[in-house]
Amino acid sequence: MTDGRFRLPRGGVLAAALIAVSLVAPSTLPTAHAGTAKAPVELTFWSWVPSIQTSVALFNKTHSNIHVKLAYNVGPPTIYTKYFTVIQAKTGAPDVAQIEYDWLPTYEYLGNGALVDMGKYGANSLKSQFPAGVWSQVSVGKSVYAIPQDTGPMGMYYRKDLFAKYHIAVPKTWDQYAAAAVALHKADKNLYITNFSSAGGDFAQWAAYMWQADGNWFTANSDNSWTVSINSAANKKVMSYWGKLAGQGLLNNDGNFTQAQYKDWAEGRLATWLCAVWGAQTISSSAAATSGKWAMAPMPQWTAGKYVDSAWGGSANVVMSQTKHPAEATQFAMWLNTNQANIALLVKQGGIWPAANAALMNPALTAPIPYYGGQALTGTFTKAASVLASGFQWGPAIGYASTKFDTALNNAFTNKTDFAAALDQVQQGTITYMKQQGFTVK
Repeated sequence: MTDGRFRLPRGGVLAAALIAVSLVAPSTLPTAHAGTAKAPVELTFWSWVPSIQTSVALFNKTHSNIHVKLAYNVGPPTIYTKYFTVIQAKTGAPDVAQIEYDWLPTYEYLGNGALVDMGKYGANSLKSQFPAGVWSQVSVGKSVYAIPQDTGPMGMYYRKDLFAKYHIAVPKTWDQYAAAAVALHKADKNLYITNFSSAGGDFAQWAAYMWQADGNWFTANSDNSWTVSINSAANKKVMSYWGKLAGQGLLNNDGNFTQAQYKDWAEGRLATWLCAVWGAQTISSSAAATSGKWAMAPMPQWTAGKYVDSAWGGSANVVMSQTKHPAEATQFAMWLNTNQANIALLVKQGGIWPAANAALMNPALTAPIPYYGGQALTGTFTKAASVLASGFQWGPAIGYASTKFDTALNNAFTNKTDFAAALDQVQQGTITYMKQQGFTVK
């Protein structure tokens, strides 16, 4: 899961190095293709999910032919540096590892194949157990490079007391959201619809906005080339929308996951926060005194009556190509994310929002939350997880592109220039960068 604790690494030495390497040469699982190794096969596993050791212990207890050892339990960005090191060294990689969705293509296209195609070992049999928008993040045709573990469906957290106080309807569309932004700030000059971080660094949130609008950044073509569409009409529509709000002075400028933002929540200066399901805990732990004043609702929609969502964060389990036991490693990754007893552990002890369809009615997700007036997470986020727009893809230059985006957006905000035009800079820069790294770009 990606949240305020685990910020994604953007650009810098790690992102450049990862891309550069690309130039180097339900609870009963279908059985993965049988391995030939004698039992018990020893596997190592790297993950940052809290209490994941409990899952490992359950698997070992119920599988006499495979023994898994949790060998590394630190999250991003440190774990990505470790991955790069062992891939470059061609030794020391775990058999099974955890990677966030936006970084999957980077590893998928590393030279010599950093990831095993688990489709060869039965992984395609799980396709129907996950939302289409999630499965599309981990597969290319019949090739499966990861098994989804958790997702970050988006929703709108809002101060129901403030909307009630100023007699403003809770917005269901983006037009209504903009109108509410005007009305709230007019009623109280210190009150804003939401915050905007002019310093950048929240690319994943912006990507979720564009994803929901059917925008896309990268498309992998059948001939191994890439199409880059960062400055598409859909993406520019999103940026123009937010640029207009910023130009009207309707966005607070305190960044996400900062003490300033938490103080704004506590003191009632922000009326909404557009975030993933994990944001529920972020707000409640940072503004405890406002318990009972917040509520959860679906994301505003571009078209009234049409419900489309996107995700901010989420991760999956991969099998590294250095493994000597790809079939058994695939079996563990499949079990980890579809076995109902284990998913209950991941939800309760690991705090994840599970990707598997069958897991979304887990009692830990359906329980009422006093902080949100007795609402349950499932009330907003179960449907959201099922309607992720399925055309969105991450690309192998996400580290460069996201850093370029942050810079261009910061400049546009500071200089009061066109947000949408900033995407042209990101588009051209990313195409040039990818070509320099040896990718064919259309």
